[in-house]
Amino acid sequence: TLVGVSEGKICVLATSAADMRLEVVGYVGKVGIGVAPTNAWRALDTRPTGVALGPDRPIALAPSVLGAPRGTKAVTVTLTLLSPIAAGELSLGPCGGTPWRLAYTAAAAQALSAIVRINDAGLCLSSTSDLHVVVDITGVWSGSKPLGIVTPTRLYDSRFTAPIDGSTRQIAVALPPGAARAQFTIALIGWPAGTLFAWNCSQPRPEGSVSYTNGTTVAVTVTVDITGGSLCLAALGTVHAVVDLTALG
Repeated sequence: TLVGVSEGKICVLATSAADMRLEVVGYVGKVGIGVAPTNAWRALDTRPTGVALGPDRPIALAPSVLGAPRGTKAVTVTLTLLSPIAAGELSLGPCGGTPWRLAYTAAAAQALSAIVRINDAGLCLSSTSDLHVVVDITGVWSGSKPLGIVTPTRLYDSRFTAPIDGSTRQIAVALPPGAARAQFTIALIGWPAGTLFAWNCSQPRPEGSVSYTNGTTVAVTVTVDITGGSLCLAALGTVHAVVDLTALG
């Protein structure tokens, strides 16, 4: 997620005791790279090939596969990790550069998201154990229109109404003048495995899914062109979703 910094610090608070791992993968300055949102783009799904990502089978995704023009510095990705044969560590980052390394468990399905650096060679992935992986792209970091971090705002919580399902749920987003891009953190809570879609309501529903849940709570970062002022959600299956606005541009 994107978090405002005050005097070089951020604060973290939990309502109950929890272990935590915090990693800084980038920062937004007054001058820098902006983000071009895109409807969720399915860049990789290893399941149809039957060939899993594994210790001796790294995968390189070219910028064209990521929907990223030459010169793109990073992409907003949602990763779905499926059927690992054992717990392990996933590495992803710019091909030939320093990767981001994160641990995963042996759970059948796990989801996470991040803003990940790439270069003109693309995005490279490797894993210490065999597993299938789905990579969806929701933002391409290029250009000169950076997002502005806002005070996190709770826009929607389906637990007070009904879970997200196959019907489209529309969420209003109040935009200041000139704003057309937004970044959201979406927490998915409970329910059996399913797929969530999030998109600008004035556009068609994307083919790529933005997340996957396996009956636990996961949170994903989604960058969306929000022209028109409404975010739409739908699911294959049912899941509760909590939507927070974290940045605008």
